[in-house]
Parts: sequence; structure tokens; C-alpha cells
Amino acid sequence: MIRRLKRRRREQERRDLAGAVFGYQTALSLAQVKAIASEMVSADIECRRFEKVIFKIDDISDDVIAMRHLPECKGLIQNGKCKSCGETTEGQAAFKLELVLEDVKDASVKLETGGGDALGNALFKKSASVVQAMSRVELDDVVETWVEVPILASMCLAYNTSMGKVSAYPFKLRRLTAAYV
Repeated sequence: MIRRLKRRRREQERRDLAGAVFGYQTALSLAQVKAIASEMVSADIECRRFEKVIFKIDDISDDVIAMRHLPECKGLIQNGKCKSCGETTEGQAAFKLELVLEDVKDASVKLETGGGDALGNALFKKSASVVQAMSRVELDDVVETWVEVPILASMCLAYNTSMGKVSAYPFKLRRLTAAYV
């Protein structure tokens, strides 16, 4: 009996556009993520938590590439020197994004976050060196396809006791249609 019910539910989800994406029904909203983050701060225990989240990207910074001292120490390169280890090096292009996320149901709920290679690869589907060579118009075209559409993503929430704040890192982004809102 239970098998038949589960099978019927799966068949219905295949027909239903909003049910075709695995994890959509259980994904958290940005408001729920912010509530979890405040609980992590009040517990004051260094931890990480991974969640499925649905949100919209409200804004992405213009600078999406940074020069890093890879693979040695991953420090940022400034004036030809690594800020972490002080070694003189040219560096390699790596993704370094800053974005503002928005709740799909309540536009007043926003979350500022950043991301690196996992987020950059999900957005651009190209390496950082290829993206660095793209023109501003080409970059804006890619960014425009991701802004103001519902997105289902995995998100790492990491609480650092020394900093006293929770950092949120989205990855494995999947663009959804308006039927999911």
C-alpha cells in the first residue's frame, strides 16, 4: 500500500512542473536561513550546516575575478605580492564574488554573501581565466540570466566563534522557472 502511494506521488511530481526538481519542496527560504544563522550565533558553538535554499540573486558585484597565489597559499595578490606570504608572484585568476540574495516571497529579506570557485563555476560555467578575458557586455549578459529568477542551491552556513558571525556560501546553483515561486 505504501509503495503504491509513493509511486503515485512520484508520478504526480513528474507531471507537475513544480515537482520535477528534487529538493524543491523541502528547500528553506532566505528568512528561514537567517533564523538558523541567528540560532547558530546564540548557541556560540563553531559549526557548519548544509541546507537546500531557494532564493533570487538581487545583485552581483562588478568584480568577479581576483588574482590569487595558487596553489601554494591562496592569498590575494596586490601590487605583484601575495598578501598572505609576501612572495612576489603574478598569481592566477580565481573567482571572488560578492552578491546580495533576496527571499523569493519577501523582497525585504536580503542576505549579503560571497563566493569563490564553486559559485563562479556554477554561474559562468567557464574557468576564471576565460571569464577574465570576457568583455563587460558578455559578463553582464551572463549575470542577467541569473538575476531575479528563482534559484535552488545548496548553502553552507559556517559559524566562526572568533569572528562572531555566520558566513553563507551558496553552491550547486540551479535556475528555476517562475512556476516555483
